[in-house]
Amino acid sequence: MPTKGLNQRTLFITGPKKLEKSLQRFYEESHDANAVVEYLVALLVKNSLCVGDAFSFFCKELIRDILLLTEPTEVLRLFAPLFHRYFSGGEWKRVTARLYKNNKEYHQYDDQLYEYKQQLFSKTTPIEELAGEQYKVLSFFKDGNGKLHTWSLRGADPYSSNQKLYTVLKLMTLLTIFRKDGVRRFAELVNAEKDNCTRQIAVRKGEIMEETAPLRVGKPAQAPLLSEDIDIDMLSDEVKLELVKLLLPKGFSLIEPPSQMPEEKKLPDTASASEKSIATTQQIPTDTGSVTATKQEASAPAAKEPSAKKSKTHSKPQSLGSNYYAKSKSKKQKDKDYKDSLLKEAGLKPKNRKKNKRK
Repeated sequence: MPTKGLNQRTLFITGPKKLEKSLQRFYEESHDANAVVEYLVALLVKNSLCVGDAFSFFCKELIRDILLLTEPTEVLRLFAPLFHRYFSGGEWKRVTARLYKNNKEYHQYDDQLYEYKQQLFSKTTPIEELAGEQYKVLSFFKDGNGKLHTWSLRGADPYSSNQKLYTVLKLMTLLTIFRKDGVRRFAELVNAEKDNCTRQIAVRKGEIMEETAPLRVGKPAQAPLLSEDIDIDMLSDEVKLELVKLLLPKGFSLIEPPSQMPEEKKLPDTASASEKSIATTQQIPTDTGSVTATKQEASAPAAKEPSAKKSKTHSKPQSLGSNYYAKSKSKKQKDKDYKDSLLKEAGLKPKNRKKNKRK
């Protein structure tokens, strides 16, 4: 008596642990490698469209034994490239050497599944991001007689792209194990949609429950930043800057140019043009000193003081005034000023030569 295979409902509803035991037992009793491989392809479809990762590398040891030891068949050659990840490099060379005549034939089969592999193994949304909501994929297929039927897959990822949904569901049309009254079930893909099937309890124990917020139906489509009718040149610089910031990838930001150059010591407006010229020729420190002190240092008189002993009592420094650029004193006047300073140190008053001459 032939071993009965797994029906469609059992395959897609049973948990991974129990299902793995059922598939292992089915293969040991029937030795039907083709059916097992098609069952595992159907579970790859489920794992790709549903949140979580319960069926990734499912029945790894079983599929390895089949592809490494079982007599090659057309079904094994067709679907073997989908299980490339289950083998190391050297083991996969053994598989391709057993199943295909040469590398050219292997690549022909592999190329036929390229589009499916691209979508089949893309990441799904973590279940934590759904906030307790549940979704399903409701698909419509024609069977071998052209009759329309539906297939509902619960636990679906609502954020799967339409391209992924189309490509992965189309892989079901390559399977022949699902039949009803001897007629293939998944012969042609017609339609598919994503529905929110989260339960909303309205009445419990005769009491009306509090209204809840409307359920999400997926990520909202992002509205275009600009209408085609808008002239970008008419926008202000501030608006353009904000648009550029919105278009930057996550984690990037604009480095705005400084509003002004590094702070410089500015000369007072009352200073003359000559004073500004002298002060700006010197390097002005940015952290110490004042502008006035810097100008005094820069404009110190070129004439040197006499080499005689300096006075202990320093005179108050003169401020820059209108006589700053007067002619330098004569040698006679300098000698007179020097003698007067010596008399002051001795406590004597300098002689008033003009009064003596009058007397």
